[in-house]
Amino acid sequence: EKIISGFRISKIPGYEKRKFLETEEPTADTGIRWLELIYEAILLKKTKEITYRRFNSTDNKMHVLSPYVIREYRNRWYVTGYSELADDVLTLALDRVIDVKDSADTFHATDFDEHSYFKYAFGVTTYNGIQPSTVQLLFNDEQRGYISSKPLHDSQKIIVDERGFLVELECYLTPELEMAILSYGEKVKVLGPVELSAARIALVRP
Repeated sequence: EKIISGFRISKIPGYEKRKFLETEEPTADTGIRWLELIYEAILLKKTKEITYRRFNSTDNKMHVLSPYVIREYRNRWYVTGYSELADDVLTLALDRVIDVKDSADTFHATDFDEHSYFKYAFGVTTYNGIQPSTVQLLFNDEQRGYISSKPLHDSQKIIVDERGFLVELECYLTPELEMAILSYGEKVKVLGPVELSAARIALVRP
């Protein structure tokens, strides 16, 4: 909207109803309605009472959250912060938030660094106290140009040898990683680790 308004296209005769810039539109609730409240809480270091319902659950939980950072992943919005209920830093999907209210609790100040926290995350899932894994993926050569120009992960390394086009990642074995690999179908083979190979086999099994 800012780009279009900057060019004032709507004021040019004959261009009022034409659309020159298209973005991917979400097909469901993305939680965007909570963004302003959460963003303000981060700036002002204020806690929020967040009523939350996880996927595949009918129970609501109330997190008194000290929000640190907002992230977007595949048209969904997430907030990461310290939860008094969990007594830990966690990530909540904003489309699963039922309500957000002000809280009188003291903001849980830390030296939280989002770059370090998400360094080994694939998607938005992180695992505290767990070491990342070295993931090796052997792709068909036709995928070389796409994956070279659009890395799967910040840690991506490309190795081309007698085996073919090999991509190496240093990350957590997350559900998002498994789904990303599955999206390539037969164009990729998981060389390691064993846990990921087994998980992929289980996912495609009827």
